[in-house]
Amino acid sequence: MTLLKAVVASSAVAFTILSQAVTPVAALAAPAHGLSARHAAPGISPNHGGIIKRKRNLHKQRKRCLAQNNPGTTSSASNPTPTDTGNNNGGSTGNTGNTGGNNGGGGQVSSWVCGNTNTKIGIAMEWMLADNLAAFRGNACGVYNWAAYPPDPNQLGNLQYWPMLARGDWNNVNEFQNNVLNSGTHYPWALGFNEVNQRGQAAGDGDYMDIGWAAQLWRENFMPLRYRGTGLVSPSTTNTDGGLDWMQNWMNTLGGHEQPDAIATHWYGTSPDDLRNWLEKVHNRFGKPIWLTEFACNDFGTNSCPMDVFAFAAAAKAIINSLDYVVVACPFGFVNTLSGVNYASRLIYDGGWPNDLARMWLSY
Repeated sequence: MTLLKAVVASSAVAFTILSQAVTPVAALAAPAHGLSARHAAPGISPNHGGIIKRKRNLHKQRKRCLAQNNPGTTSSASNPTPTDTGNNNGGSTGNTGNTGGNNGGGGQVSSWVCGNTNTKIGIAMEWMLADNLAAFRGNACGVYNWAAYPPDPNQLGNLQYWPMLARGDWNNVNEFQNNVLNSGTHYPWALGFNEVNQRGQAAGDGDYMDIGWAAQLWRENFMPLRYRGTGLVSPSTTNTDGGLDWMQNWMNTLGGHEQPDAIATHWYGTSPDDLRNWLEKVHNRFGKPIWLTEFACNDFGTNSCPMDVFAFAAAAKAIINSLDYVVVACPFGFVNTLSGVNYASRLIYDGGWPNDLARMWLSY
């Protein structure tokens, strides 16, 4: 009897220890990471709040479809792993110098991303319009959709598809891993998180994106792509000094071989001169090629553009062309919902087809 009691007592102790060691399923599913406390507000545009709801809706409305191999793409398994940590698009990992000169300059830097198409224009398009993509190709170089679901190859044509890990929640991470990281499809470029310094965007929980969490996700999901020859574009920020500080702090947490090949930035404002000044400021700060992945003439306070949108587009084109280090520019918006952005800047008709302003951009 004494031996039996001892066995029962030992079993109870073992059960208690085991039950304390098991992590609840709910905890495994939660996006909390415990890397560091949330940072204080790293800077948001005072007029940028209206765009949050619009992008949340874009994420919810996108078409759920299976990843498909693009024409001409090859499985990463058939490609030899590069011996360095750069990409095969001409970028230089960890570069801190003037990349315009390093990538040819004199109008040649656009070929760093877009080949010989003589364009820097990219298409930022919501999934609801993917079936009409062929009508938007024009002289564009590539397309992204705030997601990791490529369009139908028949619609994509010669456009590059640039997958994005827009948010750091588990749903987005799993989608990115399934459709990009583990898909066997090679993509020339991959884009980091969307507006990390804006509440409710990249964090996906109404907060700003934690720098430590962003660095960990970058290492786990983007660095393996680099070794397959994919160029890496940083997370994007809004056009605020706080956004630049977030980017600098994030880059400071990365090793030299982990640095992005290019910097993504967004710009919303009402003056072409301000657009130029912002792009110069970003380049002077980081010394890397720039992907301008969203921009439009818009005052979020008045939901308007004080100048003619065609005149703004013409001036913005001239600025983008004049800056060798701006390698991709994606005007906003090829979207149905323009919460916070004036209707005149919209690039589609109600039926989902390109309007005259879109044709002006796509005839670049």
